[in-house]
Amino acid sequence: MANFELSTSVFTLSEIQRTDISPFDSVYLGDPFCRDYSKNLGENREDLKKAVELLRSNDKKVYVSSYSVPRNDDLDAAERLLSWCEELKVDAVEIHNFGTLRMAKNRHPGLKLFVGYLANVYTEPTVMKLKVFGASRIMGNYELSMEELETIKNNCNIDVELLIHGKMILGISETCLLKRRLEHKEDDCMDLCRRDFHLVSSKMFLRTFGRVTMSGKDVCMIEHLPEVIRRGFKVFRIESFAENRDYAGNVGRIYRKALEEATGGKDFNPYNYLPELQKISRSNLCNGYYFATSGQEYVTAGQRS
Repeated sequence: MANFELSTSVFTLSEIQRTDISPFDSVYLGDPFCRDYSKNLGENREDLKKAVELLRSNDKKVYVSSYSVPRNDDLDAAERLLSWCEELKVDAVEIHNFGTLRMAKNRHPGLKLFVGYLANVYTEPTVMKLKVFGASRIMGNYELSMEELETIKNNCNIDVELLIHGKMILGISETCLLKRRLEHKEDDCMDLCRRDFHLVSSKMFLRTFGRVTMSGKDVCMIEHLPEVIRRGFKVFRIESFAENRDYAGNVGRIYRKALEEATGGKDFNPYNYLPELQKISRSNLCNGYYFATSGQEYVTAGQRS
C-alpha cells in the first residue's frame, strides 16, 4: 500500500468517463467555481450518482467539491448537495466557505469535511477554529510557503493537502469575467470556459477560466518530492480541470511512479520525469509560492540544497 494519497478533480460525468483515473487514489467531483458550468456534477444528482459508482468500481475515494462563493440564493443548492453527498455516502466533502462548513456540521454531522484552497486559510488559529467545525483536512492558501504549511500541519495536527502539479487558483469573481467581456450564447457557456484566455503584462502571465484567475504556468514539484516527503506531507493533488483530456492521466502516471520511488526508498532521479512534464505543460513551469518566491519562478533542487 502506498503511504501517500494522490488526487485530481473532475467537473462532469463525461469528463470522468474519458479521463484516465488509474494513477489516482481519489477524485474531487464537481465544479466549485461556477454553478452554471454545463453538466456540473454538483448540480445533477443522477450524474453525480453515476460518477460515484464509477469511482467506487475502480476502488477510488470519492470527494465532492461544493460551490465556493455561495450567495443567499445559493444556500438551498448548497444544502441539497450536502444531502446528496450524505445519501451517496461519499468519502468527504470539500468546502471553501465558512457558512457552508457550519451548515454541514450542524445539519449533516456524518459527513467528513475538508476545507479547500479558496477558503483563504493562512494561520494556525484559523485552522484550529476550522477543526471545531469538523475540518479534518485543509489546503492552505497557495501563497503560503512550504515552511508555513509544515508548521500548520504539525502544530494543528491536521492533514494538509499540497498542490504538486497544475495551475494555482489565485482569485475568484462572483460573476464570470468572460461573459462580461465576450458575446456568447447561454448554451456555449462551457465552450467559453474551455478557450485559452490569458492576462499578460511585462511581469505577469495569468490565465482565466470563467470566474477564476489562475497561474499561467504549471506548478511543478517533481524535483522537490524528497523534501516534501521529508517534511511529512502525504496528501497531494494534481490540478487538471482547465487542461486537455490527456493531461490528468499523463501527469498522474508520472507523479505516481515518482512518488512510489521517492517514498519507497528507491533511487529517485527527478530528471527522468522533468523533460516529459515540460513537454506536457503549455506555458512552462514554476514552484508557486512554496519557496517564498514571486510565484512565477522555478527553483531547482540544486538551488535548495
